Order: sequence, then C-alpha cells, then structure tokens
Amino acid sequence: MKQKRKPKIFKRVGENTKKIKIMKKILIFSLVVASVILMSATTPKAVDEAKTINSSTLSEEVKLFMKENPNFTIKDFLTLTPKKYKELTGKKLGFKKAMMLKVAQKKLKKSIAKPDKTNGISKGVYILLLLIPGFTWLSVGLASNWEGNDWWVNLLLWLLCWLPGFIHALVKMKNYQFN
Repeated sequence: MKQKRKPKIFKRVGENTKKIKIMKKILIFSLVVASVILMSATTPKAVDEAKTINSSTLSEEVKLFMKENPNFTIKDFLTLTPKKYKELTGKKLGFKKAMMLKVAQKKLKKSIAKPDKTNGISKGVYILLLLIPGFTWLSVGLASNWEGNDWWVNLLLWLLCWLPGFIHALVKMKNYQFN
C-alpha cells in the first residue's frame, strides 16, 4: 500500500502562520513606538496667570495703563476696574479712559482666549506616524488638536484602504503649523 501524501494546502498554512506571527510582531512594535512618540510629543498648553504682561506685544490701549503700574499681572489687569484704578493711583478715570480700559481688557482677553495654532507634535513625528500603517488618522488628529472633522475623514479613508488616508494626511499637512 502506498502512503497517502499530505496535500499542498497544509504546507501553505504553515507558511502563512509564520507570516502572521511576523506581522503581529511588527504591529506590536509599531504600537509601542507610536505610543512612546505620542507620550513624548504632546505638551499641555496653559496660560500662566501670574505672568507679567510683556509690553512689546500689547496694544496701545494696554500700554497707556501699563505706564503707571508696570508690575501688573495678567489677572490684575483683567480685573482692574475704574474704582480699583482710583484706589491704586489716586486719580479718577474719566469716561474716555474708562472705555479705553474696557477695550484694552477685551482685546487682551481675546488674545489669551485664541488657541495657539501650533500643535503638540513636530513635523517629523507627523511624517513618522504617516509611515506607520494604521496611524494616519492619529497623526491628523494630533496635528489638528482633535478639533474639526479632518481626523474622522482620515479614519474613514484609512478604513477604505490605507492609501486614500495616507494621501489625505499628506494633503492636510500644509494646513497645520508644527513646533
């Protein structure tokens, strides 16, 4: 009696399991690298209330009030009222100067409230995340500070196939300012 041969299918299955193991190792490695990069790349951006106001970047209205007391902090200046001004300087603010104070405070509040357009990652980290399969949407999300719909669109494009997501991320890269 002849021995039955094993079909070639079993050889292929063995080869495929090796490939799957290698792919799992690559995926785990890329996840570890991406998580290390992301932890080191993101930095919180907060306004320090105790900072003194830098006179070179202020509007003319603010500079007028800074002449009398240059050691104001941001919080002090924003909470300054005509009554507090009279207590500090002994001079009464007229209607025109009181309006100038309010305009200056409003401008300063707007400049503080404006989000910083730079994001927490550098251009190199952005490109590195693009090259790691499956992380294009993550790079777009980090670059846009998770605001807007760009990262959602990129995630959907990546789910269709990685190439449209990759192209979308490259096109959107010009819209972001990096550190």
